[in-house]
Amino acid sequence: MRGVVFQHTLRRGLRPALIWGVVTAFFANYVLFITPNMEGLQGFVAVFEAMPKVLLQAFGLTDVRVLATPEGFVGLAYFTYAAIVMAIYAVSAGMSITANDEENGIMNMVLALPVSRWSIVIEKALAQTLLAMLVCGIGFAGFAMGTRFNPVVSGLDLGRSAEVFAALWTLILAVMGITIICGVIIRRRGAAVAAVTGYLVVSYIAFTLGSLAGDTVGPILERLSVFSYFDGGEILRHGLDVIAPLMMAVVGAVLIGCAARLYERRDISG
Repeated sequence: MRGVVFQHTLRRGLRPALIWGVVTAFFANYVLFITPNMEGLQGFVAVFEAMPKVLLQAFGLTDVRVLATPEGFVGLAYFTYAAIVMAIYAVSAGMSITANDEENGIMNMVLALPVSRWSIVIEKALAQTLLAMLVCGIGFAGFAMGTRFNPVVSGLDLGRSAEVFAALWTLILAVMGITIICGVIIRRRGAAVAAVTGYLVVSYIAFTLGSLAGDTVGPILERLSVFSYFDGGEILRHGLDVIAPLMMAVVGAVLIGCAARLYERRDISG
């Protein structure tokens, strides 16, 4: 029976993954299409320079001059929000591992099959990991297509763009790992979603406003934020530093492994 859960999860999750991928690609095309020319980008810089520092931090900006380049504009206008959208997707995928089936009373029937609890978690997580790759792959394909419709962004390095989507995939993996272990520990879907959503909200606030908390507390808050390990604009401008994505991938894998171990030991609600 090994591999059956994996295949079933792939089949069940394929359509939602395709929808998320197409939405991601469509959003990329929209942002790339509206990216202004160099004169317009300079205008954006002037507007943002007039904003209070707190508002700039809320947009995730530390240096408004990066908006004078297509890479900086796309990094802010697309990848900042793509990270949030993919985090939401990761929560949805993570909930499908155990919490949804337990809430719907399906897990007891699944466990009647000759499969172990830990293998259910691992196989479902592996399937969702592949589906996340599909989402990011479709997003990148749409992004690459969008660069052809606006000469301002036609010079964007597609190699670095692919690196951004690879880093985005590791962000999904980390958030999915957090969601899975919350679903295993908390059990109830609503409470688990609330806990993960709360973490993501606090995480984003810590990422955007952490530097305002001082030199002592600020770095700690930023370090605990999953969003601080992904900067699409920075990757577009300078290439991928593998340390941060690798850390997110490791965190996601470790949390999934811990969730599988915990799930093996606890009672199943039904």
